[in-house]
Amino acid sequence: MNISSPLLFEPKGFLQQLSYVLKTIFLLFPSAVFIVITWQVFWVLTQGKDILITALEKDWVAGFFLLALLFYVLVTWYSGRILIYRKTEIIYILAKNVSQNNKQKEFPVYLQLIFNMPRFFGYIIFALIWIGLLKLVYWPGAASSPNISGTISYLLLLLVSVLYVVQYSMTKKLREKLFETNDENKKPLRIKLLGAAGIVVLALIIINFLICNVWLLIISLIVIQAIFLFVVIIRRNIRDMTELPRLNNNNKQGNAGFEQWKQNCGITTGNNLLLKFMYFANIPYKEKALLITFMFIGIAALTIYSFAIGSLQWSLLIGSLTFVMLAFGVLVLVFSGVSVLSVAKKINFHFLFLVIAIIEGMFNFLEPHKVMLTDNAKSQEVFTNRPDIKTYFTHWMASHANAIDSSAAYPVVFILADGGASRSGYWTASILSSLDEKSKLKFSQHLFCLSVASGGSVGNAAYYALLKKRYNNQAPPADSLLQTVRDYLSADFLTYTLARMLGPDVLRFLLPVFGTDRADALRVAMNEGGIGELKGAMADDLIDYIGDTALIYALPILCINTTHMQDATPAVISTVKINDSIYGRKMDVLSLLPSGKSMQLSTATILGARFPYISPAGRIAENDSIFHYFVDGGYFDNSGAGFVHETILYLHDLISDTALLDTKTKERYSKLKFYVIHAMNSPVSTGKTNNVPPLQNDLMAPILTLMGSYESQTSVNNIRLKNYLKEINKDTVSYIDVGLYDSLDVKNEADRIPMNWSISQHFVGKINEQLNKQFLPGRMLPAFLEKIK
Repeated sequence: MNISSPLLFEPKGFLQQLSYVLKTIFLLFPSAVFIVITWQVFWVLTQGKDILITALEKDWVAGFFLLALLFYVLVTWYSGRILIYRKTEIIYILAKNVSQNNKQKEFPVYLQLIFNMPRFFGYIIFALIWIGLLKLVYWPGAASSPNISGTISYLLLLLVSVLYVVQYSMTKKLREKLFETNDENKKPLRIKLLGAAGIVVLALIIINFLICNVWLLIISLIVIQAIFLFVVIIRRNIRDMTELPRLNNNNKQGNAGFEQWKQNCGITTGNNLLLKFMYFANIPYKEKALLITFMFIGIAALTIYSFAIGSLQWSLLIGSLTFVMLAFGVLVLVFSGVSVLSVAKKINFHFLFLVIAIIEGMFNFLEPHKVMLTDNAKSQEVFTNRPDIKTYFTHWMASHANAIDSSAAYPVVFILADGGASRSGYWTASILSSLDEKSKLKFSQHLFCLSVASGGSVGNAAYYALLKKRYNNQAPPADSLLQTVRDYLSADFLTYTLARMLGPDVLRFLLPVFGTDRADALRVAMNEGGIGELKGAMADDLIDYIGDTALIYALPILCINTTHMQDATPAVISTVKINDSIYGRKMDVLSLLPSGKSMQLSTATILGARFPYISPAGRIAENDSIFHYFVDGGYFDNSGAGFVHETILYLHDLISDTALLDTKTKERYSKLKFYVIHAMNSPVSTGKTNNVPPLQNDLMAPILTLMGSYESQTSVNNIRLKNYLKEINKDTVSYIDVGLYDSLDVKNEADRIPMNWSISQHFVGKINEQLNKQFLPGRMLPAFLEKIK
C-alpha cells in the first residue's frame, strides 16, 4: 500500500523529534496524569499506603483488586493506542516507516518511544503498585515487611524500565521468528499462546481470591505485568501498521469516507455503530474482536463502579483499593474519549467542557453541595428555646448538687479534640469511653462540655450518642464502652465517600443531574456503617437531643466548631444558644436553619469536618436569597479551645460574683474546679523554621503563610486556655494533654498514623497501644481519675 498524506511532516532534527515525543505525552495526558496520581497516592501519601495495608488485611480483596488493576492497565494501554491511531500525522509517519522497513527495530528512536508509550504506561502501573507494596512498613500476617527506602524504590522503577526494553526486544524477536512469516501453520500457535496467557492470569486472580499473602500478590503482579507486555506484542504483526492510514484516504469525509474505509478494509456488509466507531477512531478492522472484548470488560467494570457509587454495602464489599483502581480506569477512559473527540474534530473539547462546567458552576440553583437537612415542624421553636449557658449551668448545678455537697472539690470537665478524620475520632472516643469505664461511669457525671473541630467531632459525637443510649437504658454494659466505640469508629467511612468523589463529583458541574455529593455519602456511611451498639446512632436528629428538655440537661453541652467560608467567621453547632456577649462573633448555625428544618447528628458532625477537597463547603440556605457556606472548623480553631475558653471565662465570673448568692450556693461554687482534657492526635510542632527558596518566596508566600496560620491560630488558642486555667486554678495539672504522639516518633514512618476516613487494623492497634500507655502510673489521666472516685 502506498503511504502518502498531504498532512505528512516527518521530523528530521533532534528538536523536531523531541517535540513529537512531547506532543504524544500531551496527547496521552489523561493516562499520564493518573499514573502520576497513582505514584503520589501509593508511594508518598500515608493515606494511600494505609489503603494498601487495609486491602491486605482482608482475605478476598486481593482478587478484586487484581481485576480492577487489570482494567485500569488495559484502559490506559488501549485508550492510548486509539489516540495514537487517531492522530493522523503520527500514524502516517509510523505506517510509512513500516512500509519502508517492515521491521520495527529499524524505526528511529523517537518513533520507538511514541509507538511504545501506551504499552509502557500500562506496564509501569503494575510496577508502581508492587513497589508500593514493598515500601509498606507493615504486612498483615508477616513477621516483617521489606519497607524499602525511597532510593531503592526509584532504582527498582528504573530497573523495571530497563526490563521493559529487554522483554520488549526479546518478545519482538520471538514474534518475528514465529509469526511474521508466510507459514500459515504457525497461526494457531498465536491463539494457543494468547489462550495460555489468559489462563495463567485467570488462575493467579483466583488464587489471590482464595489465599491472602503479600508475596503471592507481588509475584502475581510481576507475572501479570510480564504477560501483559507479551500479549500486546505478539497479538499482531508489525506490518498491520500499514493498514492504519485509511481515515483520510482520498480525503473523503463523512459517509463517503466511511464507505471508502469499509472498502479498504474489505467489509462488504454492515453499517452498525461499532463499525462507525472503528472508522471514527481509526481502529483497524482486524481489531474488531479485541475492541468487542474491551467493551465487555468496560461494561462489567462500569457496572461494578456504578454499584459502588450507589450502594454503601457494595462499596464496602470491594474496598477502597479496588474502587480506586476502577475509578482511575473509568476516568482515564472518559478523559481519553474526550481526547479522541478533540483529535477527530480538531477542537479542544477538554477546554470547551471546562468552560461549560465553569459557567454552570456560577448558578446557585445548580449547587451540588447542599447540606442535607431533615424536616421537622418544631425545629424553629426548639432551636430558639435552647437554654443559654447560664440556664444550662443552673440546671447542671442542681442535678449535681448532692455529689458536690459530698465532695471536697468537684471537677468540672471540658473536652477538646483536634481534627484528624477517623484517626482523631477513634482516639478521642477511645479516651472518653476509657475514662468512663475505668471510673465506673463517674467520669461522664463530671462532663460539662464537649468542644470539637474537624475529625474530633466524630469521636465526640459517637460518645455523645453513647451517653444518650445510656440515658434511655439502651447502652452496653459499663465494661464494654470502649469496645463499643472501637467497633463503630474502626469502620470504613472512606470507600463510599471516594465513590462519590471519584464518580459523580468529577463530572457534576458538566452534568448536574447526579444525586448527592461526597459529603452526603460520608453522612450515609456514618449513619449506616460500623457495627455494634452505635450503628445507626449518628442518624438521630438533633431535635431528639435538644427537643427533650430532660435529656439536654442530662448530657454535656455538645459544641461542633465549623467555619463560615465567606468571611472566615468561626461558627458553632451547639446544644446551647450562642450569646454574642459571651461568644463574640461566633455564628450560631442552628439559628440560621430555615423554619421546619433540622439536621442529623452525622450532618452536624460532617459540617465541622469538611476539610479541603475531600468534603467541599456545605451550603445552608437561610432563605431564598441568603446562602451560608461552612467548611472545616479547623480553619479557625482546630481544637475547640476558643469556645471552651469563652465558656470558662463566663462561668468563672459567674461563680466569683457571690454577693447575691445564698450560703449553700456559695459553698458549692467554691468546690468547683475546671479541668480541660485535650485529645491531641497530631505531632507537637517543634517550631523549627525551614529555609524558603527565592522562587517559592515569590510565588507561594501568601499560600505558605495561610497554611502556617492554620496551625498557629489553634496553638495560640490552646496556649491562652492553658495559661488561663493555670491562673485561676493555681496549678499546672488542670489542663491535661492526652497526645497520641507522646511516645511515637513522627520521623519514623512506622509511627505516622494516617489521617483518613478509614484506618487499617494495624494502625488501629497502634492507637490502642498508645491509649494503654496514657493510663500507666505517673501519667496525668490516672491522677485525674483519682480526683473523681
